[in-house]
Amino acid sequence: MVFNEPSIKSFISFSENIFSEVKNKNYTELYLIDNSLKTHSNLPKEIISIIDSNEFISKYFDIKYLYRRNKAYATIVIYNKCYKHRLIELGSLVASKLDNGNWRLNSSLKSNEEFNFALGWGLNQYKFNLFNNFSHLNIKNKKNKRELVSTLSGVFYGKELINIPSSDMGPESLEKTFIDFAEYYGLISEITKGDNIKNNFPLIYAVGKASTQGPRLLEMNYNVDTNYPLITIVGKGVCFDTGGLNLKPSQYMRNMKKDMGGAASVLSLANIIIRNKLKIKLKVLIPAVDNDIGSKSMRPGDVYNSRAGLKVEIGNTDAEGRLILADTLTYADKFKPALLIDFATLTGAARVALGPDLPAYFTSSDKIANIINNICLKQEDPLWRLPLWNNYNKWLNSDVADTNNISKGSFAGSITAALFLKKFTNTKNWIHIDTYAWSDSSRPGHSIGGDILGVRSIYKFLKEFIKK
Repeated sequence: MVFNEPSIKSFISFSENIFSEVKNKNYTELYLIDNSLKTHSNLPKEIISIIDSNEFISKYFDIKYLYRRNKAYATIVIYNKCYKHRLIELGSLVASKLDNGNWRLNSSLKSNEEFNFALGWGLNQYKFNLFNNFSHLNIKNKKNKRELVSTLSGVFYGKELINIPSSDMGPESLEKTFIDFAEYYGLISEITKGDNIKNNFPLIYAVGKASTQGPRLLEMNYNVDTNYPLITIVGKGVCFDTGGLNLKPSQYMRNMKKDMGGAASVLSLANIIIRNKLKIKLKVLIPAVDNDIGSKSMRPGDVYNSRAGLKVEIGNTDAEGRLILADTLTYADKFKPALLIDFATLTGAARVALGPDLPAYFTSSDKIANIINNICLKQEDPLWRLPLWNNYNKWLNSDVADTNNISKGSFAGSITAALFLKKFTNTKNWIHIDTYAWSDSSRPGHSIGGDILGVRSIYKFLKEFIKK
């Protein structure tokens, strides 16, 4: 490999180092002050005098330094009430403004507020293929550290998988990464490929058969010997998408290493679940393929059987993600999950509707949607519900098969893609997440490149779901 092989162990260690104790305890105090508070009597006098001097003029937040012997011994961050419920964003912004160093957080934040600020700080530390360029943050509540490490290591790991070029992260490398992840946590992985894919997962085979690295289905299970509810998570693993014979224009093909962003997202989520010992049975499924061009490429107008028994007409070879998900969702149904979630970089239509920052999600359950919606804003990790509008099912009709893989028009592309998937699962509690998995520009907590969106919110949702 040209780049370092991704290892979940490395990202756990990196995340722990962000919040680890510095040996010589040579910290710079970081005072975080809410400007809306009426009193600051618990602070040192020199800091109170700076606050009272009205030197803080920004309507958002300001940073001031206190010096002793020409060296900064304390840093003051005073923020306005607009950040009261955006502490993850604030943590990332503050970290981006300060030089790398060792900082000790001094604040009146509650435990959950400190967690959010520290999470934002941590999210700002990720840099592709680098583990030695970051800032320490010492926090008061050490109980927060475990969930911070599990969350950050999962997010960093997922970002890294997306950012690695497909020359180093094809189906074979993704399989190895998957097996290494499972082995790290003492889990057994199962890989289906070759004739077993051809005979049992015909749509996965149809998409991946043109590649020199054949199609495969990756599977692992956690907490199998428990009575916990089974949660199954599925991630689209198209390691590179040329569009097939319906070839993508060059400007749309450039970043298609990110088309396995769904796979990266479910591994990110699995890491958070396992490290926090969530009381669920977990099944992780990733169909891994390249959508390549060759003599074996599927063609527009071809008709293939599916695992569900439905015949599918290929209206467009660039609508391949839904094909590999279809067979995988049908397979997932076999185990009767209490909840089935899939993550996929599925449609450009979702981005046209909602932009790059806001993944679309689909579910038939208003109860599930209400929980997700209540969680997203608190997590500063948004998801936006779009409808499974059944009247659009007719747009998927085919004259020669049970369904087409695309609609006849250009309207509502993300909805018709979700409706296509719905044909292949009978699981009552199903959530489909149409994510971008990429950041075109940097913003707080999100560096340019591969991105993990909605995973933190879905983890919090799972904690609520299993209580019901």
